[in-house]
Amino acid sequence: MSWVIDQIGFLTRSEGRSRISRLTTMLSLLCVALGMLAGCGETAGNEEDRRFANDPSGDMRPTGEVQETRVPLATPTVQPLPSPETLLRARGAPATVYALVNGSIQSVNATGTGTSTRTIAPPPDTRFIAIDSSPSGNRVAAVTVPATDASSRSSVDVHIFDSEGARLETWTGVLAPRDTPSTPDSGAVVQAGAAVMLDWGAQGDRLVVASAEGQLASITLGEGVESIETPAVVAAIGDVEWSPRGDRIAVLGTGEDGGTRIGLIDPTAPGPEFLVVAPIEETGEGEQIRGFTWLPDGSGFVFLGGNGEDAGGQLFLVDLETMTQRLVATAGRGGPSATINSFSVSPDGKAVAYTIVVLDAGTPRFNSLWVRSLRDKRGLPMPVGDVVDVNALWWVDDGVVWSQTVQEGDAVQESFIQLPPGGDPSVIHAIEVGTQTTGAAATPVATPAATPAATPLAATPVG
Repeated sequence: MSWVIDQIGFLTRSEGRSRISRLTTMLSLLCVALGMLAGCGETAGNEEDRRFANDPSGDMRPTGEVQETRVPLATPTVQPLPSPETLLRARGAPATVYALVNGSIQSVNATGTGTSTRTIAPPPDTRFIAIDSSPSGNRVAAVTVPATDASSRSSVDVHIFDSEGARLETWTGVLAPRDTPSTPDSGAVVQAGAAVMLDWGAQGDRLVVASAEGQLASITLGEGVESIETPAVVAAIGDVEWSPRGDRIAVLGTGEDGGTRIGLIDPTAPGPEFLVVAPIEETGEGEQIRGFTWLPDGSGFVFLGGNGEDAGGQLFLVDLETMTQRLVATAGRGGPSATINSFSVSPDGKAVAYTIVVLDAGTPRFNSLWVRSLRDKRGLPMPVGDVVDVNALWWVDDGVVWSQTVQEGDAVQESFIQLPPGGDPSVIHAIEVGTQTTGAAATPVATPAATPAATPLAATPVG
């Protein structure tokens, strides 16, 4: 500012300048001075606003303390696993389950308002040997043979019942008779799948029927029966299921060499072909596939494979899209003599339920019941008490239901237990089935009925 004042004084003393020129110059210098003052104030008060994009931020003047700046760590992207109880929540499961008890079909429907049950007797002079629930659970298909025919199967008929026991449709002579001994009538239960197998298609409009000797037939509801030619490489059939898409039939076939394979059959093809899809990898010497089920989306299978001398084995998953196979579950928690001998996949394909038995002198004894995720390592033991056996397990719209044989003194009872997610097990139905024979284990009294996603295997030796 002193320089500006000196210049103004100098101009005032100068001679030869006009008054107007001197005044104009003075005003110009005053404007410059005022502009400099305003610029200094702006710089002091708004320094942050005048910073360029590449200028460092913050007050760079030294202070008495050194401020340490820490960059926060990124939030982990891996979410914790949900509680094990979520394994019991299966979308698309029905509310009604079916089992063969005392020679009749027992339907059990458990809802929040209570439990309703029905007993469906076989038609006169016949007996049930296999059943399968419809995908919605509102109907059940059943195979009957003559009640007095203990030496050969002269006729195989198929019936459709609703959940109240009304017979809706019947097809007679579905499979041609063969001179093969059928399963004897025990009075309490007939082993489903021992002579004839039955599966209801996922669309709910068709059935496939197969015999252990290798016969196949397809039934369309509201129409008739069509025989399916069995490929020559299949000497016997151990299990059969429609694909979820309804275009193929998966068959557990035994070849002339005694080996078991899962193969696909196209019922509309001009000639019988057996496209082997499992196992992709051999699981051991003498390995046999005991049973299988489609994954609900049709992407692959879960199958039970074990040594030929065992009653069960281990669970494997086959992915048909990647053509890979992986181990799902073992019976390791049951001990060295334990094995898995029955299983059922949830209708949404997220989990599998299975039973473990311990072999006692070759006889399987129930050990435990588990539900395991097919996507990770989570497993949930079912709270099963002191029982003789667990005969079947079903996925329902509120958790799971299993049937168990309980002995009290000489009396034997079949109980249906429901376990909701996060809840406690409760008995929803019980049936007296007979008395215990002296010196022998109680006879299993319930035969599993299929869920929409899987046909559970009987909890007794297979093969």
